[in-house]
Amino acid sequence: MLAYCDYIAHLISGNIKHHDAQGILWHIGRPTMDLDASGALASTAKTIEIADLNGKKYRVTIEEISQPTEELVDGTNEALKALTIWGK
Repeated sequence: MLAYCDYIAHLISGNIKHHDAQGILWHIGRPTMDLDASGALASTAKTIEIADLNGKKYRVTIEEISQPTEELVDGTNEALKALTIWGK
């Protein structure tokens, strides 16, 4: 089963600033990978660091939390592979 952590992190980091109507976000970091001490991929999780105008930092983490054991509807997995989500 595919994990979409990269895709979700890309959508969040690329669109969050456009939705900051009050202009309080100062810095939106690029998604980073979850690496172990040797630099190898530890998981598919991605992290985005954000800072506000006061310098307070925040961390957004995207990670898999469960694995479906079977398709809820026949053909769902194949349909998801072809899914395209459009953002602003």
